[in-house]
Amino acid sequence: MRCWIISILVVWAGSSYIWGQQASNSSKVSYEGQQVAAVDLVADPKVSVESLQPLVQQKTGEPYSGSKVDGTISALRGTGRFSKVEVEVKPDPGGLHLTFTLEPALYFGVFDFPGATKGFSFTRLLQVIDIPNQTPYKQDTVSKAAGNLINFFVSVGYFRARVQPEPQFDETHMLANVVFHISLGKRAKIGTVEVRGPELAEANRLRHATRSLRARARGASLKPGKSYTPKRIDSAISLIKRDLASQRHLASKVHLDQPQYHQDTNHADIIIDVRPGPIVKVRVMGAKLSWLPFLRGRQMKKLIPIFSEGTVDPDLVEEGRRNLIDFFQSKGYFDVKVTTNFQNQNSNVDLVYDVKRGSRHKVETVAFRDNRHIDKDDLIQQVAVKPHRLLLSRGKFSDKLLRQSVTGITAFYKNRGYEDVKVDTDVIDRDQKVYITFQITEGPQTLVDNLAIEGNSQVSGLDLAPKTGFQLRPGQPFSPKSLADDRSHIMAIYLNRGFLNSEFDSKVTPSECHIQDH
Repeated sequence: MRCWIISILVVWAGSSYIWGQQASNSSKVSYEGQQVAAVDLVADPKVSVESLQPLVQQKTGEPYSGSKVDGTISALRGTGRFSKVEVEVKPDPGGLHLTFTLEPALYFGVFDFPGATKGFSFTRLLQVIDIPNQTPYKQDTVSKAAGNLINFFVSVGYFRARVQPEPQFDETHMLANVVFHISLGKRAKIGTVEVRGPELAEANRLRHATRSLRARARGASLKPGKSYTPKRIDSAISLIKRDLASQRHLASKVHLDQPQYHQDTNHADIIIDVRPGPIVKVRVMGAKLSWLPFLRGRQMKKLIPIFSEGTVDPDLVEEGRRNLIDFFQSKGYFDVKVTTNFQNQNSNVDLVYDVKRGSRHKVETVAFRDNRHIDKDDLIQQVAVKPHRLLLSRGKFSDKLLRQSVTGITAFYKNRGYEDVKVDTDVIDRDQKVYITFQITEGPQTLVDNLAIEGNSQVSGLDLAPKTGFQLRPGQPFSPKSLADDRSHIMAIYLNRGFLNSEFDSKVTPSECHIQDH
């Protein structure tokens, strides 16, 4: 037996690469010599940052220099107008983005979206404007957020949408609250529908498919005059993909081109680009998946993933081969062999799975060896392989089920504190009877010696603990699952109390056992 000490650390604010003048030299992140793409000064909106530009020694387009950044901070503080100067460095694809924040400065506070909250959730609109917490106020950020809203509304059919941002400054709390006044207008209707890519006859057939009764039943109808909604258009694209797949065209590419909007009629013409994939023919030779013909095709589509994925690649072909092996092994053909023959000629693909079932077996016994601390009745519930029970039963066995059984036994032991458990399999096939033994090396059991919670300055440990106590507590077995469950409970408490930026970390260290072993 061994014991571990569990330390839980709750952190309130997310970290970022921000430092003041005195901390800049101690930063662990070095940007020295990297290209600077942009340099911004952020201050109270009443402060003219243009007059401060001559004090900025680190210029856009030049390599990053720590000494120039420090010199800029010193010069800005030397004006005596700012109590604090901080610089934030964000790596972007085009180079480094430097933001000097001059405090007292305003930060974004509360957002409001009058005119849009009836049709869209507040959370979704916050995602669209994409302004994180503790972001310094900048007019450019507001303009970008308004543009994001316009693009979002157009994408969901409101082509006439208008957005007018109104900043409201709360200097008492140093916050800039922004109201985005939104006029959505009427949602557009679908105009004409054009399918581009296939030959004319095939394009017309696919276009008519989007106006069929089947399309209407699935919410995929693109009949002119219908409402322009992303759900309708996505359903129509999925319908076209399924239609092509039913014609054995796999790996087809279907996407929506930029719609053509007509302001005078409030209609949007839809253009769908279609690139049909190759015609794929799949056959299973040497064995039948079912005695009933209509079930064979259904079983084939279930086992061979190129149908559900709608594409063809070597990984999916191999996955289909393994699925066929598992299928026939589950029927008692434990020695089954499956080979593939894949031929790709022009726009046609011929895929043949050749099955050699071999003789049929049955699972005689499932046993466990060296399971000293956990009873067989508990372990048998964790295994997917099963011995035969009835006269006509052959039990359940396949390579996949065997792997699942090892995973299940291993997880069962680890959840009871046996971190080093090892499970091996011994499969004996004799006279068409299979004897399965799981060889278990349990290793020592790990118990929790002590549990400490740190950083919870706002919520006491008693308030964080469930009524029945944490799963990880002194004397109880340590397991990753218990740690994950306790973490979920703690984070839920903080979220419910409004701490949206709280973070969770844990540390596990060995210790001498102070727990009496009964």
